[in-house]
Amino acid sequence: MRTIVFLAAFSLGLPALAETGDAKIRRLCVSTTQQDCWIKGGTPLCDRAGKACKDLPDATPAKVLSKVGRKWQVETEHGRGYVSDRLMLIDGSK
Repeated sequence: MRTIVFLAAFSLGLPALAETGDAKIRRLCVSTTQQDCWIKGGTPLCDRAGKACKDLPDATPAKVLSKVGRKWQVETEHGRGYVSDRLMLIDGSK
């Protein structure tokens, strides 16, 4: 049944139903000033080793640079660094 729903959505031109969470984050997290993607407040923005970190304010917009394992490399108005993939938030209506 899931395959039928997926194929029907794809054939009707509704690829958003099949889009993964990572794909949505990559599509929506494109600027440090957007409204569609942000990082949860209190999330640590860390260097690659995870040793030098600073907490981000609530709803910090983020531009995705890459994904490394379970962390996104992002650029924010507070600097560049890595955040846990669990703490990236996107507007569900998009």
